[in-house]
Order: sequence, then C-alpha cells, then structure tokens
Amino acid sequence: MATQILSGEDGIIEIDGNEVPCLREWTLQATANINSESTKCMLSNGDGGSTTTGGWEQATLTSKNWNATFTFFWQETAEGAAPDLSIVDVGKSVAVKLYPNKSTTGKKEYSGNALITDVSIPSNVDNKITQTVTVTGDGDLAEAAVV
Repeated sequence: MATQILSGEDGIIEIDGNEVPCLREWTLQATANINSESTKCMLSNGDGGSTTTGGWEQATLTSKNWNATFTFFWQETAEGAAPDLSIVDVGKSVAVKLYPNKSTTGKKEYSGNALITDVSIPSNVDNKITQTVTVTGDGDLAEAAVV
C-alpha cells in the first residue's frame, strides 16, 4: 500500500473551542530539554586524567515544552464565533486544539492549555494583512484520535 501524503489545506486550529478563521499556516513544535554530563574523571588510581578519553556523555531529560505558531488573515471584526486574538491578549491563557487534517472521527488531534506569548500584525501595501500568533504550552501536550 502506498503512503498517503497529506496537504496542509485541511488543517484546523481551535482556541477556546472556536476555530481560527482564514487560517494560512501553522507549526506545532515540541522540544526536549536535555542535561548532558561527561563521564571523564580526574587522575585517581590511574583511571582518568589528561591521558584518557572522556567516554560517552550521559544524557538526562530535564523537561519538555511545546509551542504552536499560526498565521491567518487579519480581520477588524470577529466573524461569528471566531476567537478574539487581539494584540493586547499577550499573556492570556487559552485552550488549544490542532488538527493537521480535518476534525473528523479517527483523525489526529493535538491539545493542551497554553499562554499567548506573541502576536504580530504586519501590514504592507501589496498584500492582505495577516496576523501571526504564538502560544506556549502550559502543561502537557496530548495526542489523540478525534472521537
């Protein structure tokens, strides 16, 4: 069976239960914070010092974090139940759901609580105004199938 490659045109983001309108793109990123420790030791009973190699580092997971950045066409007034993502909402706590390929049963969804950490609204002469929002996870990021 051939692998099905999906396009991003069916992606959806919900903020506090409301879909972000006119969504253009989004990126979900998770990062593991690692503490590395060298196993090299000082000269003691001939088992270390400057004449020996350090060996492999030991890596320990210290924490994980996630964030999502999304861009959509800016609108002066909220359409229907669209979420209010004003530039003055930086720091606001929100519930986030991301659907890479539709929100139908069996499709993948990611969800969690987050803080709005960045909002920008660039404007130029030749293009439609877009708005970019970044949210930073405040706790776990869950992965599930839509039910």
